[in-house]
Amino acid sequence: MIAAPAFEKAFWRRPEAFYPGLPALELLPLETWRKLSDKRLAQPRRTYLGYGHPGGYGPLRMVIAEYLSGSRGVRCRPEQVIVVSGSQQGIDLTTRVLVDEDEEIWIEDPGYGGARSVFQAAGADVIPVPVDQDGLVVSEGVARAPHARLAYVTPAHQYPLGHPMSMSRRKELLQWATTNNSWIIEDDYDSEFRYNGRPQPALQGMPGGNRVIYVGTFSKVLFPSLRLGYIVVPDELIDAFLVARSLSDRHQSTLDQAVLTDFIVDGHFTRHIRRSRVAYAERQECMLDRLAHETPGYIHAAPDPAGMSLVGWLPPGVSDLQLAERLAAGGIYAPPLSYFAMEPQPRGALMLGYTGFAPLRIKFSAKKMGSTVREVLGNRRPPTPRPSPPLPNPSVPGPASTNGHHTTVTPISRFRREA
Repeated sequence: MIAAPAFEKAFWRRPEAFYPGLPALELLPLETWRKLSDKRLAQPRRTYLGYGHPGGYGPLRMVIAEYLSGSRGVRCRPEQVIVVSGSQQGIDLTTRVLVDEDEEIWIEDPGYGGARSVFQAAGADVIPVPVDQDGLVVSEGVARAPHARLAYVTPAHQYPLGHPMSMSRRKELLQWATTNNSWIIEDDYDSEFRYNGRPQPALQGMPGGNRVIYVGTFSKVLFPSLRLGYIVVPDELIDAFLVARSLSDRHQSTLDQAVLTDFIVDGHFTRHIRRSRVAYAERQECMLDRLAHETPGYIHAAPDPAGMSLVGWLPPGVSDLQLAERLAAGGIYAPPLSYFAMEPQPRGALMLGYTGFAPLRIKFSAKKMGSTVREVLGNRRPPTPRPSPPLPNPSVPGPASTNGHHTTVTPISRFRREA
């Protein structure tokens, strides 16, 4: 923590933009949440105020199991769902249960730094495995550590590059885990936000999915301080996970879990996701437009049919770490791609979150960022900028794709009316 880079410490000072993964807090129906909370508190019960089950509030576990089955193709019973304080605790709990010191773990490279830190803290031997357009390159993982204990992946929307894992690569990964008696952590951190079609079903729901620990969170959909997430574990691991959970912090707030249950059952959760999708698609379009105007030839980003952030590619030879630190000094938090990687990357980039910022904030901060970028890279002759392809408009959820390509596009005006 003492050695954290300057741009990371800048986040602690609450930068004005562009932190990846922040939800739009102004879209949250707080009045509805308050009414549901007041309703629960009007008739206090020992269920809400005393110690709870380490697996979580029973009705919420049932609701999560139903939601995952319908939206992500996850195969589970409520008993397999364990409520945690977010995906970070879910990864940490899984590591504590399944991994011993010096055991090997595959991790996507570049990949989520929070997972890598958990594995390193546990004393594991972290093996970086490169990713391409089809996701984690399983053959390279086998070449580097064929008998790894665990593999960590983000198959629906690879973090940070955004590529979905292809069906052939998914089958290859599951076959490896089954053959070697290994485990897979499937981090499904932002699957709710897809603006064109639907993502492929979860790894956990595919043949061989009994080797998968599925991790999800409500922090990205609702608000981070709620501190509620979940993991879905195979039947044979339920007792071990519950014991480990009870030894860490016993359980999450039962009252918050009860309010969240009501929020989902009454339909507010689904309506909130629909509203957010419309707003996030518009904010991504605004972000792309501002990048094209403020940083032409310096930062290039392409539309992404899913997710909460964009990858802003820099010219060859530019240090993304140095640029990120200069931006952080001015209040712009744009973590460099190299921060997410264990091995050198062929080209630098910045991670630019847009979902948590209104269009006016995006325009203001992009102008400020552009000024810094031009100052730092002004001695470089920028190439003639290429126009970015149009952002796919949100579409009505349709059949799950099996090849990673979208099929139909619905005008954003229609999607807004339906939301």
